[in-house]
Amino acid sequence: MRVERSTGQGYRPDIQGLRAIAVLLVLVYHSGVALLPGGYIGVDVFFVISGFLITGHLMAALAERRRIDFADFFARRARRILPAALVVAAATVAVGLAVVPPLEQPRLLGDAVAAVLFVPNVRFAVEGADYLAEDEPSVFQHYWSLGVEEQFYLVWPLLLAAGFLLLVHARRRRGPRKCLQRTDAARASIVVAAVAVLVIVSSLAWCVAQSQAAPSWAFFGISARAWEFAVGGLLAALLRRAPAWLDGGLGAIAGWAGIATIAAAAFALTGDLAYPSAWAVIPVVGAALAIAGGDAQHAISPRSVLGSRPMVFVGAISYSLYLVHWPMQALPQSTLVTGGDLPVPVRLLLAAASVPLAWLVYRTVEAPFRRSRGSIAQPPGRAITAGLAASVAVAVACLTVGQIGPARDVVGPSAPPADGIEAPRLARSPTPTGPVPVDLVPSLAAAEHDLPSIFETDCELGRVGTDSTGCSFGSRGPRVVTFGDSHTAHWVPAFEELAERGLIRLSNHSKSSCPSVDIPATFRGSEDYPECDRWRTSVLERLRADPPDVVVLANYAGSEFAVPDGEVAERWRDGLEHTIRLLPDETFVVVIAETPDLGFNPATCLSVHRDDLSPCAPSRADALAETISEAELAATAATGARLVDLSGWFCDARACPPVSGNVLVYRDSHHVTATFARAMADVLRAELGVLPTRPTAARLAGHVG
Repeated sequence: MRVERSTGQGYRPDIQGLRAIAVLLVLVYHSGVALLPGGYIGVDVFFVISGFLITGHLMAALAERRRIDFADFFARRARRILPAALVVAAATVAVGLAVVPPLEQPRLLGDAVAAVLFVPNVRFAVEGADYLAEDEPSVFQHYWSLGVEEQFYLVWPLLLAAGFLLLVHARRRRGPRKCLQRTDAARASIVVAAVAVLVIVSSLAWCVAQSQAAPSWAFFGISARAWEFAVGGLLAALLRRAPAWLDGGLGAIAGWAGIATIAAAAFALTGDLAYPSAWAVIPVVGAALAIAGGDAQHAISPRSVLGSRPMVFVGAISYSLYLVHWPMQALPQSTLVTGGDLPVPVRLLLAAASVPLAWLVYRTVEAPFRRSRGSIAQPPGRAITAGLAASVAVAVACLTVGQIGPARDVVGPSAPPADGIEAPRLARSPTPTGPVPVDLVPSLAAAEHDLPSIFETDCELGRVGTDSTGCSFGSRGPRVVTFGDSHTAHWVPAFEELAERGLIRLSNHSKSSCPSVDIPATFRGSEDYPECDRWRTSVLERLRADPPDVVVLANYAGSEFAVPDGEVAERWRDGLEHTIRLLPDETFVVVIAETPDLGFNPATCLSVHRDDLSPCAPSRADALAETISEAELAATAATGARLVDLSGWFCDARACPPVSGNVLVYRDSHHVTATFARAMADVLRAELGVLPTRPTAARLAGHVG
């Protein structure tokens, strides 16, 4: 026996409860609670719920009218999504302009424009954002899921309508008697199931592939997320005539199993995973089971919990709560310009405070636009036009503020200055006091773009690259090879300057997050990194086959490695020594000691503290890792390599300021600007000593340590 079940058009308090679970998972996750490392899967639960409910409405329209009223559908979506989203976005920008550091305000406004036009997910994917490991996440980070949802709504009804028309046309060609064998409701279910299966198979396969090849697009892209909505759609089709057991004890068990699966995913999944990939199947299946059995008419049904008043209340305000909770966390965090996170108790208080704020948004904005007679009575075209106009108006306002706002005067132009303008002047021992120089180069806004030229030519390899060919500069002088991770790359402008003068022939071999030190690496702390080992081995083989005169090693020991934290220094020493011994005996080896790590973005800090550098100058002890310095000293002493310590150019006896002379030293917390590196060319040449004509003799004659 099969029974008719609600496929989205009827009210189900258990689904409100499931919404409550989803939003609370996200809320607790964003509050920094370590016990719930996978709370981000709440968004996956939302996607399944949305797919189930929206598909139910579309199936009902196909069954009753044999068509989808697209104008009415999009008008309903506009009334449901836009008012609260636009109000919260506008309020976030208003508060953000008051508290966000000037350097971050252009980003705030740009992200706001993408959010109100419902393409933030595309913006974040293009930028290569990492949602699970972002150091400085956008205040509008959470709008990515709204972008995915709205993009799905544009395509899904078109697919279902086209499939339904094709099915009806095909059955009519088989004759009237065959055409009458199935009702329109049954046809709608068949179409939804067929389309959903196609989307699930293709989108999930793409999601798994992209999670390795292009992780940002896998996380934020609609093509890699569509299958989650489609699972909800398939469930709506299957539950149109559900088996009778689904309303009994087995259905109740399925519902509880779904909730348990969601909980297990929230506790077990971590930010180290290549998510979503196949891992997202766990919360998606859990959500599907919870929907299928959540309304079972049985004594042990989860509806008694999911449909309780507190859960229904949180579920009712879940959309508004999702919108307001992240600005409540991110805006206070943005004021901490010298790094660190808000304490977890404070973040939990902010999460709790977002509940009454969400209720206020729900009562004054969301519910009136969704349910008021005046709003519903509006012609669909007018509702759609009003929604689009409001979105464009907020976007234009943000763009206007970005053009005339004070941040432009505070942080300077966003492009590096042309050659010959405001020549860099370094200080031999930088002073951690005084104002930011008026002729600072690069400007605060241009710092993040002041990159070595090798980033433009793909000479700096990304995660997947293993080609050991490298790139070359210059045609005269001793052959110098730079070899290591991004800390090798950030010194390349100095050696490139020497190559341009004809003093050396430079070959660079650098790969992101992959040190030349033989230590088990991860990619930005979140993935296994076998490409690193393959690349390092290949470069060493190339150098042994064709020994250069000099090899310069520079690496970042502050990365997360696949070794316990307490063993990093020891493994760093052993790994550096091992790499040096694998290099050709006739090659002179130079190790550049680790660059100080400020622990925060100094340009952001300086945009707030323009009159005094000292708040942006951490102590020497905090910026320099003593254990790593000792490890590098021991490894070079044991192998006869030369250790070049440039700390005197970064720090005085007490602190490490981010400005030297009129030069901004760092483009982030630990990478130097190309301007600073280029200005250090003669310093490096002097520190290296006279480049030897007989490397072996020079290597044995003596070195600095």
